This record gives sequence, C-alpha cells and structure tokens, in this order.
Amino acid sequence: MDFGIIGLGNHSTNRVIPAIRAAGFSIGSIYSSDAAMGKEVARVNGSEYYSDLKRMLSSRVEAVYIGSPNFLHYP
Repeated sequence: MDFGIIGLGNHSTNRVIPAIRAAGFSIGSIYSSDAAMGKEVARVNGSEYYSDLKRMLSSRVEAVYIGSPNFLHYP
C-alpha cells in the first residue's frame, strides 16, 4: 500500500512514518506547508514532496495519514 502523509509534526515523523515503513508499506507522497522539511522527509523516505494538496491527493496514494492539528482539517 502506498501512503500519503499530510503534516510533518513530531508524531508523523517519529511515530507514524516509521510504523508504516516497519509494516512494509511505502510512503509515496508527502505534503507539508514547510517546504524545506517536506523535501527532506520525502528525500529520506524515497517519496515525492507536494506543495499542493490537491496534486498530492490525485497522485498514486492509496491511503492518507493526516497529521495536522484538528483545526486545520477540512471542515
């Protein structure tokens, strides 16, 4: 399964991404408002970084983990 990650806070980078990878799945897409961090996390995980959420969601992603704070989620 190919996961997309939205938001790269501490929980996403230190818990969720390692757990997904340990389960044998890939992190194919990364979205973050912090471009420098997003590009670095994408590079380390062999993922593609997206600065546009709609483009990320229309990529090959099969499941998405939303790691952004609840108040930033879509209404």
